[in-house]
Amino acid sequence: MKLAQFLGLSLLVAVGGTSASKSQYPDQKVRQRPQVGCTSRNLHAVIPVQRARCQVVHNVNNSDISMTGFAQDYKTVLLPSGTTYRYVHIRPKHRDDHYILFLHGFPSSAYDWRHQINYFRNKGYGIIAPDPLGYGGTDKPAQVEAYRAKKMAAEMIEILDCERVHKVFSVSHDWGTFLQSRLANYFPERFKKFAFLTVGHSYPKTPLNTDAIREAIKNSIETLGYGIVGYWLFFAEPDAASVIDSHTDAFFSILYTSEPSIWKTDFAPEGALRRFLTEDRRAPESDYYTPEEKSIHDRIFAFNGGYGPALNWYKVQLDGLNEIDEQDVPESRYVIHKPVLLLSASQDVVSLAEPTENQTRAYTTDLRIKRLDAGHWLPLEARDEVNRELENFFLEPEQGKCED
Repeated sequence: MKLAQFLGLSLLVAVGGTSASKSQYPDQKVRQRPQVGCTSRNLHAVIPVQRARCQVVHNVNNSDISMTGFAQDYKTVLLPSGTTYRYVHIRPKHRDDHYILFLHGFPSSAYDWRHQINYFRNKGYGIIAPDPLGYGGTDKPAQVEAYRAKKMAAEMIEILDCERVHKVFSVSHDWGTFLQSRLANYFPERFKKFAFLTVGHSYPKTPLNTDAIREAIKNSIETLGYGIVGYWLFFAEPDAASVIDSHTDAFFSILYTSEPSIWKTDFAPEGALRRFLTEDRRAPESDYYTPEEKSIHDRIFAFNGGYGPALNWYKVQLDGLNEIDEQDVPESRYVIHKPVLLLSASQDVVSLAEPTENQTRAYTTDLRIKRLDAGHWLPLEARDEVNRELENFFLEPEQGKCED
């Protein structure tokens, strides 16, 4: 399996070479594949879900989220597995209304879903938006192995069980798409539809250890003219967290810049991000993150121990631990048989739109694709278009559904 088939990281391989069928949306490409291997068997045999009682943790200091606008909707729960998670929980307006699970990536928090949370709560949807492991008010284990996707996927199901939510729409961005992919592999019966933002579906057993990343850097320099994932190696270095935490303004500016192309020179190549931070430089500011919102973002990370714990999502992948776990996933589970929406980003120079679309098309049977004219941070940059596309997708009748 080629690295380009995971996380849309490069243009090295174009996966799934069949033509797209006609879409009901003019900008979308839809590929319908035969539902081979569609099965009702769940994966509790692969990951047993504990059903013990969840414990709400009281008297938690949540001052870091006091200005988010929905601080009253956060709750902190000790899961049966022993891990404590903080998450936004908004009940639907009506008993039969749908729930949405929002899964963010690096370096974000549940607060980065603010535009979607406010939009969909006003539409009556129930919402669950966790701070994943290593983020916000959720536990931050020091051990890298605690961040294995198989374990974290089971913990997401425990959260649904705690709230007695059987099925949800799932929406993900960045590293959240990786976790969502594993949820689709391990627990498809718990989901109605999946929406991937910026980064597409990633199938199991793809090698993403340090050697594979170095090969990808070499190949992308030859193909694209820049090393597309060199920042991964920086994030795994022992002093990466201290470098970032000592230059948070520089880090924020390069991440949420108004000029996504600057990532080609100052973020993605090996050594570039470290140099940008230690020189305490600034990238052009964006208008989709206000100074007040940046202050909340900074407060959440500073209050909860900085950026270091979240870097473990990269380290566990580079150490090959997820790949080991994924050996148990049968190939029949690689493909998502539920309806899928992919919103790709034409200006993203790391999660490139075309390979992201191709890799998702290859492992889904009911796919809609729309490419948005924006950079990496679609939930923020293209908030209104994202919300419209998500709502239309949720309301769309399901066809060719695999029954659970």
